[in-house]
Amino acid sequence: MRPHPIIFLYQAASAACVMIIPLFAAELGATSLEIGIIGTCYGIAIFLSSYLFGKSGDVYTKKFVIMLGLLASSLTFGMQMFAEDLLSLALVRFLVGFSVGIFRPALTAYAYESKSNFGRFLSFGPLGMAVGCFLAGLIAVYYHIFAFSSLCMILAFFVAFTLTPTETKKKPRMNSRKHLIKKDFWIYLAFFLRHTGANSVWIILPLFIEEIGGNIRCIGFLYTMNFVVQVILMNML
Repeated sequence: MRPHPIIFLYQAASAACVMIIPLFAAELGATSLEIGIIGTCYGIAIFLSSYLFGKSGDVYTKKFVIMLGLLASSLTFGMQMFAEDLLSLALVRFLVGFSVGIFRPALTAYAYESKSNFGRFLSFGPLGMAVGCFLAGLIAVYYHIFAFSSLCMILAFFVAFTLTPTETKKKPRMNSRKHLIKKDFWIYLAFFLRHTGANSVWIILPLFIEEIGGNIRCIGFLYTMNFVVQVILMNML
């Protein structure tokens, strides 16, 4: 089994949550600044976890690291249903981000090393996001959407059982993180600026759409259109 269903399910779960978190936080009384802080907690957690676990796939099998992260994500995505105030929401979003950061680098490396069509693998990400946002708009109940996202991660965990274990290859220690960051600084900077701009939009867009008269179903539809276009272009290019 290729890793395509895993990135599809993960991105469906992730996008459904990202779409409604600003709305959910606003209903809990969050200001725009507090909504941004909640989003920051999620992003910082992914960075820290990815940094810590990024080389784990070279030490253990990538399948093991992927399954560990998916299992943790199955739990933390479900924990979002129990957030009752801004502090608990920020904390659980940090835990979600940390869980996701465990398996994302290993999954990407696994897909690249499996010599499948890497561009097509990546396109399954926005395809999952399109489906996740569309279904989130249909469900339209926050707690049910969180349950849906947890179910997606549970399914991804079971799909991971079908992955073929890869052999770990010891690599020279000369390629330290500091060396790689220095060597590829401009590439990292370009990605950093791109994601900064994109996430600045995503964190506030649901509230903007709601302000001009859209409901959660409208938000889901607009998000879906965006990701469908991404799928088409990624497969073409």
